[in-house]
Amino acid sequence: MEFARTMIEQAKAAEAERARVAAEAAEAEAEAEAEAAMEAEAALERLQIEQEAAALTLSVKIHAMRLQQMHAQLGVVTPAAPAPQAEAKGALCVVCMDAPKNHVMRPCMHMCTCEACTQQLVEQVVQSCPVCREPIERVFA
Repeated sequence: MEFARTMIEQAKAAEAERARVAAEAAEAEAEAEAEAAMEAEAALERLQIEQEAAALTLSVKIHAMRLQQMHAQLGVVTPAAPAPQAEAKGALCVVCMDAPKNHVMRPCMHMCTCEACTQQLVEQVVQSCPVCREPIERVFA
């Protein structure tokens, strides 16, 4: 009889252990599902924000182009950007590192040289941008 009781108690203990392990596994699975759902929700929110930002950027570009067209029709001269200050970081010619850079290479559009260095660059047989070495088609002041 004692043996039977011990066997029953061991069986109950084993069943209780299996139930505890199953409950822990279910809880861990539920936590993983909740975490995955939160990550999916965050990814969806980020995607929506990125889409809204892209739409706003496009809208701004469209409005800017329309504004330029209207200015052109009205004959309004858009003010040019102020000349870079020589003291500003990165505003000096990449060749002589002395004078302010004020010439733009085309087609790469790097503004990287001063007037004197641009003149020397244009007089060379092979004309290439000092920043990216792309062939120069034209230079703008």
